[in-house]
Amino acid sequence: MINKLAIVAGGKLSKKFLPEMKRADYSIGVDHGAYWLIKNNIRPDVSLGDFDSVTEEELRCIKQQSKKIIVCAKEKNETDLEIAVGEAMSIHPQKVVIYGATGVRLDHTIAAVNLLGKFLANKIPAKIVDEHNEISLMNTKQILPKGKHKYFSIFAYTKKAVVTLKQFKYPVSQKTFFRESSLGVSNEIQSQKGEVIIHSGKVLVIKSKD
Repeated sequence: MINKLAIVAGGKLSKKFLPEMKRADYSIGVDHGAYWLIKNNIRPDVSLGDFDSVTEEELRCIKQQSKKIIVCAKEKNETDLEIAVGEAMSIHPQKVVIYGATGVRLDHTIAAVNLLGKFLANKIPAKIVDEHNEISLMNTKQILPKGKHKYFSIFAYTKKAVVTLKQFKYPVSQKTFFRESSLGVSNEIQSQKGEVIIHSGKVLVIKSKD
């Protein structure tokens, strides 16, 4: 059984996450993310992508060091990360953490956030993390530990969502959040954990720190 599966994409990556990447039971390197893993002494279980962001020498290294490699077409209807998400779901892990999905390209970041919906639909807990943020989608009740993040922003991901927040600086009870509103930004957990209850719809949860 695969408990934690790590997907490492080619966006902004930080070495601070290397210890937890090494503890993952299974790793998928996406395009340049695969080379980054190898360069940092992690052998990907799968490396995939069209590899348009690596040199020929780096690609040779990826092919030599990866347990499995999937070369994708350069022109296609989905991103390399979406193909990696499909590969991850076929393994049925207990949870997924995606690294390197944020960075300069806002279009790729938004596309990556949308892909969290695939995991939610298949009841696989998943999140996108970087040095300052942790992003996830929710449609049920969850207890959120305060942890290292100061801010907890909660937005309607569907057209609207009905939400209750307990142990937050700004608590609400069965409040309707609309997708077109900024309501929910920069809330804070008041104790060691906060309770989020989603009565209807889906919400995007972004934990942030400066």
